[in-house]
This record gives sequence, C-alpha cells and structure tokens, in this order.
Amino acid sequence: MGAKGLPAKGGGERVAEAIIQEAIQRGFKVTLYGKRDYCGSIIDHGPNLKLIRIKEIKGKHLSGFSFGLISAIHALIFGKYDLVHVHYADFGYVVPLLRLRFKVMVTSHGAEYNRDKWGKMAKIFFRLCEIPFVKYSNVCTSVSRRLSDYYSGKYKRKVFYIPNGINVNQCKEFNGESNKKYNIPKNGYILFSAGRIIPSKGCDLLLMANRKLGLEVPLVIIGSIGDVNYQSYLKSISYPNVRFVDFIEKKEELFEIISDSMFFVFPSAYEAMSIMLLEVASLKKGVICSDISENYDAIGNNAIFFKSGDWESLAEKIEFALKKQPIMEELGQKAFDYVKEKRNWDIIAEHYITLYHALIKGHPLSTYLGN
Repeated sequence: MGAKGLPAKGGGERVAEAIIQEAIQRGFKVTLYGKRDYCGSIIDHGPNLKLIRIKEIKGKHLSGFSFGLISAIHALIFGKYDLVHVHYADFGYVVPLLRLRFKVMVTSHGAEYNRDKWGKMAKIFFRLCEIPFVKYSNVCTSVSRRLSDYYSGKYKRKVFYIPNGINVNQCKEFNGESNKKYNIPKNGYILFSAGRIIPSKGCDLLLMANRKLGLEVPLVIIGSIGDVNYQSYLKSISYPNVRFVDFIEKKEELFEIISDSMFFVFPSAYEAMSIMLLEVASLKKGVICSDISENYDAIGNNAIFFKSGDWESLAEKIEFALKKQPIMEELGQKAFDYVKEKRNWDIIAEHYITLYHALIKGHPLSTYLGN
C-alpha cells in the first residue's frame, strides 16, 4: 500500500515492485493497492498477485491523501491479509487505522517535508504523518541510513536500515533504436535523467554549469517537468547544446540511452537513496554526483563528487570528466562492482522477506540485526 502501481515508474514504486517479485517467488500471495490512472493498462499479473485499482480524488493535495485513505478503508472492510506493508512516510495517517485489524510494516523512502515542491501546510502535515508511521507500525524500515538514525533517535525505537537494491543483470548490448526514437545523437553526450524534474533534483545547477562552460557537447535532459514556472526557468538558462526529452516510461529504452552516454550527472540536493543512481551504476556508466551522504551510501566513493548546491564546483567536475574519459569509464566499472556486491536485490530483498516471516510468525525481531 502506498506505491502507485505497476509497472513501476518512480523510485519508491521500483522498490515495491522488486519486493513484490521476490515475495511471490518465495510463495507469498500479494495484493497491491494502486492508482487506477497509474496502472490501468496492466491486465495479467499471475495467480499470486492481485491488483486493486483505486480511483482517488484529483488534486495536488487530495490525490495522495484520498488514495491512502480509500486503500486503507477497502483493506479494513474486505482485506484478509496476514500483513500490510505501507510504503512512504506521508501515508502514516493510515497506520493506526490498519493496526485495528492487521500487522503493519512500513518503509520510508524519504521525508517529503524536505522536498521543495510542497508548501508550508503540506510540510507540517507530512511531519505529523511521520509520528504514527514510526511509532505505531509493528516494524519500521527506511532506505536512508540518515533517516533511520533520525527516526531511531527521535522516537526511541528500532528502525531497520535496508538500502535500495538493483538488478545488476540489466547491463547488456543495445541496438541503438532508442536513440533514434527520441532523436538523441549516438554517443558523445552528457546525460541527466529524473522521473520528475523538481528543484531538489538540481537540474538548474547543471544548466548553469553547462552555460558557464559553453559546451558544444550535447547535454540531454530527460524527465517530466510538472511545474510550468520551473520549466520556463530551466529553458531560460539553457545553452544551445541542451536537448529536453520528456519522461521515458520504458526502462529498457532509458537504460539504452544511459548506456550510450559519455557520463551521467546526478546533482540532486536531497535523496533517501536514489534508484536512478543505482541503475546508472549497474550499467557501468561513470557518474558526477552531489556529495550528499545518501549518494555515498548508494555507490560508495566510486564517482566524481562535487559540492552540493554549487554549480561552479559542478562545472569544474564536468570539465575534468570531459578531459579524463578513461577515469570515468574506470569509475563506472568500480561502481558496478560495488552495487553488485553490496546493493544487489537478491541480497537486499532477503532482509524484507526475513522481516515478513518474523512479523507474521510472531518471532522476536531482536533476532534480526538489520544491515
């Protein structure tokens, strides 16, 4: 509950999708509450996966709230579940309701009140949601080490840090069709991509750095820009070498474009743990990224790091990367080796499954030491 649906498009949904796939392989039967508009085209899920499509109330603030509330009410009335797994801390308001009938496990994918797309009242609401999310769940987990420590200290309870994982087998030979489809030049381009391009993703920093350098090398920006004002701002600071491409839904197409780039730039100012960063590493692609602790948690020291929020620092690193392509290729291989060993879904998913079994069977959680 909380993930928008399948097939996954965003980071949190990709985590939920991977857990669902692993759980089904381990013999669980799974019901997913998804948004009707998000997953309306999905038909065949197999015998052990049931998808309940929720028609939420439209609106920036009402959509998420009504989605969570309607899902919880449906579960309370019709659900026959051994366990409910709630994703995202902003759905904390449903946890006390669900506890009336079910054992509840929760996973935080970040603190929404740290994201700049929300107003003051929304951020207050998200802070309030955090309280029942952490305090009243049977088991609380977080994909962020920093948030896990914060929750544990503030609410005086064990919060399990389970980092995001990645399927490292997606690095393969591509045929170049995706570049043709999206009119992206073959080879020789710098790449930025995000599902939703919001200010905290740092795209404006990249464009400012690009403008300072006056690059002729193409800079490809992929993602959906929902805020019209921010979209206008980004285009106003763009240089002639910039190419904007809308969100690419098919992962295989996006992976091909990533794989074909010179290197990837990840200037985000806030993350819990980025699936995108892990995916880029799994494709053996060199990365320039901000020096926030969550990026080190994702791929270790295997990237070129710049000072977060500083576009001049980013410009220096881009200039270095363009001159030192062999170093970027070496870092891409090291990042791949790192995520293969430490961020592999085959390993990460086992932590979730272990907690599922412990909670359902009533085993003491003290026997699970976490990561």
